[in-house]
Amino acid sequence: MKLTYLFVIILLGLSLFIFSCGGDDDDNDVFDPTDIEGIGDDVADWLVTINSNDWTKGNYMIMANYLGSASDLSASDTVSLKVNDETYPLLMMTLGLYHAQVTMTAGTSYDVQFIHNGTVKAETTVKTVYHVTADFPETWNPAQSTSFFWNLSGDNQYQVAGGNSSHEDDFDEYSRSISPSARSFSVPGGQVDLYGPGTYYILFVDEMNFKVVSRVAFLCWQGDYQNYGGSSFRRSLEEQHQHGKQLYNLLLERYAR
Repeated sequence: MKLTYLFVIILLGLSLFIFSCGGDDDDNDVFDPTDIEGIGDDVADWLVTINSNDWTKGNYMIMANYLGSASDLSASDTVSLKVNDETYPLLMMTLGLYHAQVTMTAGTSYDVQFIHNGTVKAETTVKTVYHVTADFPETWNPAQSTSFFWNLSGDNQYQVAGGNSSHEDDFDEYSRSISPSARSFSVPGGQVDLYGPGTYYILFVDEMNFKVVSRVAFLCWQGDYQNYGGSSFRRSLEEQHQHGKQLYNLLLERYAR
C-alpha cells in the first residue's frame, strides 16, 4: 500500500518528504523538484524513521512502518533495531507501526540492523542529521519578501525550506529543495495566500538523510520553524498533512526512475 500523506505526517509529527528509490544510495546531489507519489511497497517493504524529539538531551524516536498489506503481519510479530551493539525492541502502536525511544547523537554514523521476527531484513550505516537551528525574522508579512538563516555543524544529504499559511480549512505553501550547503533562504513576496485575521504563517527549514537498503528505507530527519500566528499555536493534523503534501512533491528526479 502507498503511504498516505496524513499517515506520513503522523509518523514524523511535523513534516516529512520521502524519496522513491532503489539500492543503497546516499549521494549528496542538489534537488530537482518533481512530482511523484512517494515510497510504497513497490520500492520498499518497511520505512524506518529516526527523528529527534529532544536532540539536546540525545532523545530520538525510532518508528518502523510496514508499507505492504497489514494481512502480511500478525500481532505476535516482533520488530527491533540494532544500533551498534545494542538492540532496541520496537513496541507495536498498531499493526504495522512500531516505535521505540533511543539515545543518539546528532551528525553521527551508526551501524544498524533492522530485524523482523528474528530475521535481519537490512544492515547498513545511517547518519543522524546535523541539527538545524534557524534565525527567523521577528515578523513576517507574506506580501513582502523575507529571508532567514540557519546554522549547521555540517551538511546533511537534503534540505527543504519555505513558508506557508493556514486558516481553518485553507492552506498554501511555497517550498523549495535547496543545496545541502545552503545556510539561508528567501521567500519572495506574494507566494502564499493571505487569508485575513486568524491566519497562521510559518517559515521553516527541514533536514534529511535517506537511503534504501534491501527493501528497507531509512530516514533521519529534523527541522526548525517559526510561527507568526500567536504563541499558543500548535499545528493541527490537517496543517501538518498539507505541509507534508508540499514537501512530498519536492523529490529528487533520479529517485523517480
